[in-house]
Amino acid sequence: MNACASQLRCLARSIGGGARGAGYGLHGQAVLAQGGELDEEVERGADLLSEPGEHAFGKVRRGSDGKAHLLQLCLQQHYAPRVPEPFRHRIRVRFNECDGQGVVFYANYLVYFDLAMTELWREAFGNGYAGMIENGTDAMVAEANIRYHASARFDDELDLVAEVTRIGTTSSTTRLRAERVSDGQTLAEADIRHVFIDAATLEKTEIPGEVRTGMERYAG
Repeated sequence: MNACASQLRCLARSIGGGARGAGYGLHGQAVLAQGGELDEEVERGADLLSEPGEHAFGKVRRGSDGKAHLLQLCLQQHYAPRVPEPFRHRIRVRFNECDGQGVVFYANYLVYFDLAMTELWREAFGNGYAGMIENGTDAMVAEANIRYHASARFDDELDLVAEVTRIGTTSSTTRLRAERVSDGQTLAEADIRHVFIDAATLEKTEIPGEVRTGMERYAG
């Protein structure tokens, strides 16, 4: 096919959303035509595609000079994977959580993050942490690294944000942060590694399939 300027036209389109959900996009569509203008049927071809397997449409038609003209509509659908949303849980600072300086005592941020993990697991799988123990698996903290950036005070609303950064065979790592709702500032952030164990023997064990699948919803 001779791709000279009079024979080749490229229309780039980008279509997002649709029935498949807001996390998917249809990108990089190109419409190529040889031998005249695209008719309405071909022009609308990209918008009529509904199945992921539909990639191309072609047709031959006769021009006014009686010659056959090939119209080729090359469409390629690229669905970007859904970007997982981090888990969020909102709390309000209580008076007894503050120290003599009037700010949240530093150790309480680990308490906040432990609460966030409990709520994440409750949302992610079955009956959460309690259900996991009933099924014979427990988890213990093997490592916790925390960094402090600013202070929270009594009655501040905080968003506890959690994102699973690694899911191994017997352990997982979660990045957590505490954000002040009023201005979005990150007050503290931590990386916490959990090791999964057999609830009876306390020996390391593989992460149960249901637990793994649930955590993958929040994997970054």
